[in-house]
Amino acid sequence: MTGFGYNVNGFGAFTSGSILAVEYLIIGGGGSGAARYSGGGGAGGTVDSSIELVGGVGYTVTIGAGGAAPSAGSAAVGNKGVNTTLAGTGITTITGEGGGKAADVDTANVGGSDGGCGAGSDSQHASNLDKFGSGSQGGDGGTGTQNGPINTGGGGGGQSADGATGSSPNTGTGTGGNGGAGINWKSLGTTYAGGGGGGVYKGSSVAGGGATRGAAGAGGGGRSGYFNYHFAVYGGGAATGNPDSGTANTGGGGGGSFNYAPGPSSAGGSGVVIIRYPGGTLASGGTITDAGGYTYHTFTSSGTFTPN
Repeated sequence: MTGFGYNVNGFGAFTSGSILAVEYLIIGGGGSGAARYSGGGGAGGTVDSSIELVGGVGYTVTIGAGGAAPSAGSAAVGNKGVNTTLAGTGITTITGEGGGKAADVDTANVGGSDGGCGAGSDSQHASNLDKFGSGSQGGDGGTGTQNGPINTGGGGGGQSADGATGSSPNTGTGTGGNGGAGINWKSLGTTYAGGGGGGVYKGSSVAGGGATRGAAGAGGGGRSGYFNYHFAVYGGGAATGNPDSGTANTGGGGGGSFNYAPGPSSAGGSGVVIIRYPGGTLASGGTITDAGGYTYHTFTSSGTFTPN
């Protein structure tokens, strides 16, 4: 559609700019997992809406990085992601929270999705007030549990589901909380903004293989790490698995880690911007594709979106 121009009387000047109506998905960077008996990182916040943009104007896209992995072997909480922005529109995301560490009281709810709590935490996260909406903070993180030598972290919240609580039904088995699921925007087949799984640590006092890592939330979340001290010292099978970082350009949260030197940690996934409008190509910027009668501009790194 065409916008209204204007005349300046006495000078004969006339300008006009086209208006391009677009829909968009903007996702911030996911939070990292923490580094001790830890919760998974929360997914980056999302903004899913529509706007009219002016032709000939360049709108700067800045992709937010995922939260950095804590130092290996530390007892640090996870790090938040970074906002993703579309300059000139006032649109900005909310970042994903990092996962909680052991005995960490994490009541943060100002990020995107909450990170999961670590084992031995004294309280659950405060609930996010705006869950699963168009400008979503995303889901709550799950709570960690502790049962004798078993320590499990909660899963990080995703953009369409809360993270699960870590389970420890007895002193020989434990499972990290699964990360919350993300979203499949416009049913395009790609899921974004899943939470990271909660980490698991099993001490030496009970034999057996009962340490199961928390699963990644669908949408780029990272699978958690796990460690079975008894198996590592006395043999008998697989003893350890490192956490996975959130997938780049999904806003996924990183997987939680475990407490054993060097105690590897995970990073959150970077954000992404997708802009679409009906019909053929009417703008420049990003990777341009078409599907189902729409043109899509996907930004996996910072750039400029300019309507014709």
